[in-house]
Amino acid sequence: MTTISAAVPTVMQPVPPSLLVPTAAVPPAASPAPTDSFLPAIPPTARPGDTGPAVVQLQQALAAKGYYQGNTDGKYGPRTVAAVSAFQLANGLKADGVAGAQTWMALLATSPVVVPSPPVDVPVVTPTARTLRLNDTGADVVELQRLLAYLGYLSGTADGKYGPATQAAVREFQARNGLGADGNAGPNTWATLRSPNAVRAGSSGGPAGPVHAAHGFSAQQVGYVRVMVRAARAAGVPPELVVITALVETRLRNVNFGDRDSIGLFQQRNAWGSRADRLDVEKSTRMFLYGGKAGQPGAVKYKGRYGSSDRQLGEWAQAVQRSAFPRRYEKEVGLARKLIAAAGG
Repeated sequence: MTTISAAVPTVMQPVPPSLLVPTAAVPPAASPAPTDSFLPAIPPTARPGDTGPAVVQLQQALAAKGYYQGNTDGKYGPRTVAAVSAFQLANGLKADGVAGAQTWMALLATSPVVVPSPPVDVPVVTPTARTLRLNDTGADVVELQRLLAYLGYLSGTADGKYGPATQAAVREFQARNGLGADGNAGPNTWATLRSPNAVRAGSSGGPAGPVHAAHGFSAQQVGYVRVMVRAARAAGVPPELVVITALVETRLRNVNFGDRDSIGLFQQRNAWGSRADRLDVEKSTRMFLYGGKAGQPGAVKYKGRYGSSDRQLGEWAQAVQRSAFPRRYEKEVGLARKLIAAAGG
């Protein structure tokens, strides 16, 4: 509404014809572009090898939705590529590992998104993966190594170098899965690695199997339980012990915040290890089992002191965590057993 100043006479004077302008000569006012205050600005496309604030924003967005773990260092490396690919695959996008406009819009959306079926530290390998051989290097070698590690065929750091250990792991995987054991990761090996029917190392021949949402927890969280169960059994402690601890501390959420400097599934503080390690599901589980970097005792130290009853498991967890609420752990044993069964036992 236009406000007329008090200086303008209340009786309007006729306008001289010489000052009249044809209506057609006055362009209509442009309508303002529609805006949506809830629609965030879309960052530029980010690609493998990029660095900088846009990559930090990408890593933070992926972490917020449960797809990225580790340092938000602004480096678009293999871990970021794997997280982007997993997010794209789960949300019906082309899984090329490049964060374009559609990927950004899905990441920045406030509506829920689908979480990946495997744990987030298991990469998505694209169908166009090349055949890998001894002495090859690259991001796809990292993906191969992490898949082999997830299935129990390889230990250590995924360094992107196809050395003798990786070749031996591929041969073992191929032999156990009925493939030609030549040590080269070709199309059939890639396909079998990605299959829910892949046979795990040390198993009796049964498939690793996909993980699914169960008992009110997402498939991603059930995947965390699978990682915990594998690590606990390797350490010779009841898997319920690890799961009840994560249930009490974070309800199986791998969070990057907590009381003071506590983060991760087990709410481990700075003295336990690096931020990256505490946010890494497998490494944080191992710290809970074997102890922290500053000498904190892990669960293995108390083997033989506690049993497998609900009360004993709760006391065992308390011995490691030293919680202000020591009786909470034993109350989660029943749920922990259900989740362990859902994760494949």
